[in-house]
Amino acid sequence: GGAGPSRTSELLMGAEIAGQYRLDRYIMAGGFGHGWGAMDLQTGKEVFVKTFKSKEEFPPGADSVVAKMVEELEIAERIAKVQHLMNHKNVVAVLKVPRNALVKVPATGQQGACFHGIVTEYCDGGELFNYIVIPKESGGLQGCAFNEPQARFLFRQIVALLMALHYPPEGEPAYYHGDIKDQNFVVAGSTLKLIDYGTLSKVCDNVGPAKHMTRSHQQPFHTNCESVDLWAAGIILLDMLLVSTVGQMFKVSMGQNRGVTMLKAGKFWPTITTKLMQADTGNCLLKKGEDSAQNLLSKIFVMEPRNSLCVREIAEHPWLKGPVPTEEEMQAELKRRFKGILSGTPSGTAFFDLGRASEKDGQVIMQRVIDLACAASKGEFVKAGPGAKPGTMAIHRWDRPSMDSDTGVTRMHAEDGAQWVVAKYTCNVEKTSFDIIKGREVVRIRLFWETGSEHEDFCRLSGLLLDEVMKLRLT
Repeated sequence: GGAGPSRTSELLMGAEIAGQYRLDRYIMAGGFGHGWGAMDLQTGKEVFVKTFKSKEEFPPGADSVVAKMVEELEIAERIAKVQHLMNHKNVVAVLKVPRNALVKVPATGQQGACFHGIVTEYCDGGELFNYIVIPKESGGLQGCAFNEPQARFLFRQIVALLMALHYPPEGEPAYYHGDIKDQNFVVAGSTLKLIDYGTLSKVCDNVGPAKHMTRSHQQPFHTNCESVDLWAAGIILLDMLLVSTVGQMFKVSMGQNRGVTMLKAGKFWPTITTKLMQADTGNCLLKKGEDSAQNLLSKIFVMEPRNSLCVREIAEHPWLKGPVPTEEEMQAELKRRFKGILSGTPSGTAFFDLGRASEKDGQVIMQRVIDLACAASKGEFVKAGPGAKPGTMAIHRWDRPSMDSDTGVTRMHAEDGAQWVVAKYTCNVEKTSFDIIKGREVVRIRLFWETGSEHEDFCRLSGLLLDEVMKLRLT
């Protein structure tokens, strides 16, 4: 007996960690661990806790994963000591890194000094990427550019972060991130916060040419740490201004980076200008002059390093001194784009890594996993057919026994069981660069809690799905 590895998240619900943190809400399953909304019992504030998976939750031959988890803990411990970054408003602060901490599990009544994890401040708004590429009403995704003042409001914060990294207080070392991108910033109110520290290192410790971790942000022109981070920040600004009409300029296809190729050919700005003249004549990137966004970006996207500006010079660029929305106006715009902000993360979102599976194979795997998970639930969770959006599958939770004694109708074959549905969930397959440690895009199943029921029910369903995914032993 005993609970299987997929029940780890379910059993930890309500667990008390190090006598200070209570795991209240299961948010997601990642590559190496589980994410939780938790309560700091000393301050009464909500925090985010990452609990690491046990060795038994990985398929055979995954010993190297344990070493990577230890490395992640050590990086978090090291970064937590860099006070000028931890106190910076554009960095998600590491509050504590419990090692061998006491954990009390109410579901089993057991306790032991066996907990390893990372506690950070909690941000409710999700990744910046979710505000630049948003869902269509008809399904799928669409680019949604910011106007000039809005983009300036957000880019000022990114520049402020780069200043903190590369121009620290006297006596402190400069830091190089190496993976600046929209997926590594989350939104809290109207504030951007850096969330990923796995690539962070002291500039003085970098030997040889610096290189960005994400292929689409790599370029052959600049090899010093500051310029690599600044180039990546420039891509975020460009996407914020162009994604609705021109799309992503720096995109890898057939082994070639579109933006880099156009820069080498002298076609970068002419291509942007032509497309904007056809589709968005009011775009600020058509403006020229010393105080224009194009002028600022043209000083970042240059092929000759000696002609580019440093972060400190960019921070003083006149474009950044232009008008911006108020914090209230910016919050309203961000909330319009992504409903999770200011009201907590979605009630539940879990992700299940499918390794190197293709998106097409991922759809087949998702259907199989849902069928097996629902069967294992003995009728508590029911596969309800295609969801409202293309490519999604709906799952319902029922509040009746598997065989209704009054009608003889089973959950799995009911023609009209709407009155028994107490919760709705949707699953879809997506491709993302979420897994930074693997250094590649991954295909994953996304489970989203739509309406109804309790956190414990969502946790139970995600545990069932995780159990079936783990049995597949995907790599």
